[in-house]
Amino acid sequence: MSASELEALVWRSVGIASALLVGITCLALYVRHKWPTLAIRVITSVILLGAFLVSPPLVDALFTRGRQARETGFGPGYVIVDLGAVASWLPAALMVLAGAGYSLFLKRARMRS
Repeated sequence: MSASELEALVWRSVGIASALLVGITCLALYVRHKWPTLAIRVITSVILLGAFLVSPPLVDALFTRGRQARETGFGPGYVIVDLGAVASWLPAALMVLAGAGYSLFLKRARMRS
């Protein structure tokens, strides 16, 4: 596997993980906004914390177990690749930024109505 293929595989994994975590964050914040009870707030807080902490393992799992990795002969037992802290934590950082932006959007929408 060439370096460009490996880099494309890493960024594909980061992109999928980012999209998944941002979607989970926006859904949790919407549920929290829609039903602001203590139980919902606790559950969504646990979901958001879990989603933040699962970012590096999710990127790693997508990287080593994806269909493209299996087809090119790269997999969990073949080569050790250090994805780096930036690639591993980028989905979590995007999740936090998307959550902050969506939260502000929900607050402005609440003030208008």
